[in-house]
Amino acid sequence: MGPCRLPFSTLVDRLAQLYGEPAPPAVTEPFAMILWENVAYLASDAKRAEAFAELQAKVGLAPKNIRKASDSVLLAIAGKGIVPANTVEKLRRAAEIARDEFGDTNMLVIKPEEGASLARALGSHPMVLMRRHGVTIIGSNVRDCVYRAIQSCRNADFQARAMNIGAVASLSEGETRLAGNITGTTTALTRSWDYWARQISKADRTPKAASPARDKSKSKYKSKPARKAHRR
Repeated sequence: MGPCRLPFSTLVDRLAQLYGEPAPPAVTEPFAMILWENVAYLASDAKRAEAFAELQAKVGLAPKNIRKASDSVLLAIAGKGIVPANTVEKLRRAAEIARDEFGDTNMLVIKPEEGASLARALGSHPMVLMRRHGVTIIGSNVRDCVYRAIQSCRNADFQARAMNIGAVASLSEGETRLAGNITGTTTALTRSWDYWARQISKADRTPKAASPARDKSKSKYKSKPARKAHRR
């Protein structure tokens, strides 16, 4: 018998039918989710939760707190998993990427220096996750941007579901590059755009505004009185 080649979404749905829907994520704030995933490498759920709670209590979850924390404190927390030294490096790297450059803001990119910071974070990538403020996506045209926005949301949903089942292995840089090339070298983008356009067209059943009741006394066309019957 050959290997099972079910679509990932179908596989997740079947697992949900067998084991039930997974519990919601322990944390939902974007940077906290990154810390949750990296605080204890290959640790059990219980050990991961223990390490995360200790990180929150002793260090804090803000990037600046992790950057200031001593190696000894972070190593003790990361020791709930394996290779704690690598874990500490990951935590510090994540904190550097999420560096608080501008303090408290209104969450909008309105200053030139904020735009420059966003551009640096984006780099050569098509999308950047903005802390507590959604994402920024770029593309060569509108279809490209829409495709990336929709597929990124779907992939994030699949990954969140998979993370509740167990550890998720990331794609290598080569796999990411080759998979990304499919969009530009096949009809995937065009077919997806046409499909979404048809779905929107089918769903567009907005009821038309009801016509105002006609005032019969002001009607241009008045009904004629009924004719009387005449005897011959």
